[in-house]
Amino acid sequence: MSPLLPPLIISLLMMPSLASTPSFSDSVESPPDASDPCSSIHGVLLHRGEPVYDPHTFSSPNYPLQYLSKQDCLRVIRATKGYEIHVMFRNYFQIERTYDRRGALKEDYMDCPNDYLELRDGPYGFSPLIGRYCGNSLPRDDIRARSGYMWIRFHSDDALEYGGFTATFEFRLAYDQVYPNVGACHYDHLDGLDGDIDMTSAVRSQLSDRSLRESECVWRVEVPKHLKVWLSIDKFILGEPNQCHANFLEIYTGNTFDKPVKKLCGASAASIFTSHHTLYLRLFTLNSTVRQNTFISANYSAYSRHKNCSMFSLYSCGDENCIPHQLVCNGRINCPYQRDENYCEKEKRWYMKMLHLSYFPLILIIVVVFIIISILVLWTTRICRCTNKESSTYLSELSSRPPPGIVMNAPLSALSTRNNANSSQ
Repeated sequence: MSPLLPPLIISLLMMPSLASTPSFSDSVESPPDASDPCSSIHGVLLHRGEPVYDPHTFSSPNYPLQYLSKQDCLRVIRATKGYEIHVMFRNYFQIERTYDRRGALKEDYMDCPNDYLELRDGPYGFSPLIGRYCGNSLPRDDIRARSGYMWIRFHSDDALEYGGFTATFEFRLAYDQVYPNVGACHYDHLDGLDGDIDMTSAVRSQLSDRSLRESECVWRVEVPKHLKVWLSIDKFILGEPNQCHANFLEIYTGNTFDKPVKKLCGASAASIFTSHHTLYLRLFTLNSTVRQNTFISANYSAYSRHKNCSMFSLYSCGDENCIPHQLVCNGRINCPYQRDENYCEKEKRWYMKMLHLSYFPLILIIVVVFIIISILVLWTTRICRCTNKESSTYLSELSSRPPPGIVMNAPLSALSTRNNANSSQ
């Protein structure tokens, strides 16, 4: 049996996971959606106008037609352990080349600032670069990822569009695998709104491997898309502080191909509020001595920024930072000033808890408006009653008085008494 057959069979059985690679965010689910412009980078080809899925290929968006502008497509290929990945380009290769200041074409195929295909030997955007390709010449035939992972990115700007490319890959038995431990130290935190990250334990687990020199551990944190990640570093002790070549912690947001938002290699580390729902932490250590003296622990929490948290059904931390109500009184500090955990004891009275509700200002406004309206209604009612009473009294007095110039006759009883007296005389 050919040595290529076992990995080929395994790859066919596992290709949905190869295309999606659940351990890494740079890939998409498989089989990919044919309507997605980036589906071609995951093996979808157009044949007589119909999409055909071939998991051992990757092509430029819209291939065999001209690729689309403003595209950024990613894929991670993973081989079976002990195998490496070989890539072969076929037919033609047409990607916008770069120009110098005089407008002449540059011959350096690696200098591709506009449109390009980028291949890396590993599962991340910071993995060792194999090559960045553009121009009209087919890349060399000996392209391979010796780590067992290949990170693929196609990027196009908003200017020119060309014919693109198509390529195939296969798995071959690796006799000199350079990065045997790539991807072995990877941890995902994809569920929940907060959690703890114990980097010390991850580093300690590698001390038993004495053959391991350089080490790279990666943590991927992801919260719901409408929220962002707040990272709080509780303990930060590197084996060799201020020696960035020997150890460092890099923080990436969204993806791993942009520059890290922070690179920590000193004696301290501060918390960071990111602007994305996905976070990557990359911890590099040079040798076992450095790893043995490294102690790092952190926690993360989902948050969002709004001036009025209650409008978004969120809890207010008091500084325009909002967190989901599920994180309040959960035993972890999810607000920068611990506001979410300060009033969680059962013996706290109900009104003390109400004071710290995110929608308490709204309740207070409603109560104040209700009190003011009630006072106005009572005051108006009282005035009306007093006015009616005074009017009745005035009318009664007015009716008992004769008008000016008119003499009122004596009552009949008085007249009869007077007449009786005169008769007796």
